[in-house]
Amino acid sequence: MAKFLLLVLFLLVGCSSQPRLAPNEHRLTIRSEPSGAKIYHRDVFVGMTPFEAKYGIDNQDIGKDTVVIPLKLVWASGNQSVHTITIWPKKNKVWYVNLSRPYGMPGLDVDLSFAADQQLREAEARDRADREAAAKIEAIGNMLNSAVQGYNAGRYGIK
Repeated sequence: MAKFLLLVLFLLVGCSSQPRLAPNEHRLTIRSEPSGAKIYHRDVFVGMTPFEAKYGIDNQDIGKDTVVIPLKLVWASGNQSVHTITIWPKKNKVWYVNLSRPYGMPGLDVDLSFAADQQLREAEARDRADREAAAKIEAIGNMLNSAVQGYNAGRYGIK
């Protein structure tokens, strides 16, 4: 019984890791080399690379064959690059974009150092999340074991 409950728990956790997208919803992942560039869409800061977002197609864009997304990336050194991303919403719902820092511009050492620091912070955050998840799974396992022991004690007179 306990093994069945653990199997159900793991299946539920595994199935919930990839959320479904609504009919008009799309997912865009933007990476940069080096990572850590600030992303601006129409002069509004939206995040830093690596970046992933779910978004809906605007009413005026529904039915269009292509949608154009203007972006500006700004690295820690101050170097900037402007990009126009074209997506085809009728063809795909998930998009991956890789953008590079402007070649030959000064400050590469600053951008690489910033990217390394960011990757270290992300790794530490993943480690914390993994430890917290493991502690929760252990707590659930302990509760299930207690429930099974209580069930067996009541059913078989085991103490």
